[in-house]
Amino acid sequence: MLDIPAGLTLSIVILTITTFVAFLFAIALSSNARLQRSATLIGVVVLLWIIFQSTLSLNRWYMDRKTVNVLFPYITTFLLIVVVGFLPALKAFRVALHRPTLLWMQLLRLPVYGIMHWAVQHKQAPGGIWLYCLLFDAALMMALPFVMRQRSSNLSSSLMERVWHSLGLLSLVTAWITMLLSAPSALQQVAFQSPNYLIVHFPGSWIPSVVIPLLMFGHVIGFTYSPERSST
Repeated sequence: MLDIPAGLTLSIVILTITTFVAFLFAIALSSNARLQRSATLIGVVVLLWIIFQSTLSLNRWYMDRKTVNVLFPYITTFLLIVVVGFLPALKAFRVALHRPTLLWMQLLRLPVYGIMHWAVQHKQAPGGIWLYCLLFDAALMMALPFVMRQRSSNLSSSLMERVWHSLGLLSLVTAWITMLLSAPSALQQVAFQSPNYLIVHFPGSWIPSVVIPLLMFGHVIGFTYSPERSST
């Protein structure tokens, strides 16, 4: 583990647990009884992924600068998001998810940038981008209540929601890729003077492997399933 304040470590743990629980609520509050019954199974799978990521980072697997090991959670979660978010056979799953919970879950992106900025102060992450991401996403989250109020009204609100999800997804992807390219690995392209040590150590590795992918998944669900296709 990194030599960082206990408060920073605790903040990452709380953020990860909160994101995980919010995702489970999106399933448990589903309009589909079958999906509700699957909440425990899906929760166990995600929990096993979290534990697996903990094991890899605690065993310093992501710390090898000569490999591209850090790419593993990126490829895995990206493929899962694409399959679950776009595969026609899983449309019933996407439609049944509790969308208001997925929308409110996006508020958890703000602590992500706060944590990264905190890590910068302790020279465990590169500076420059996190404060801008925080300000951009804070403005984006200010529009969230309006998006929720208007999302079921008409076609124009659907367009507005799609734009909102697109901007939110773009912001997360930018931060996600920046974390990858600044991590100390064979893939590092930026921040050579101050690599992103946070995300290759426990529990910081949970941010790019668990928290951000779940938030991106929420955006993909919102983008691929618009109000005019359903009355729910």
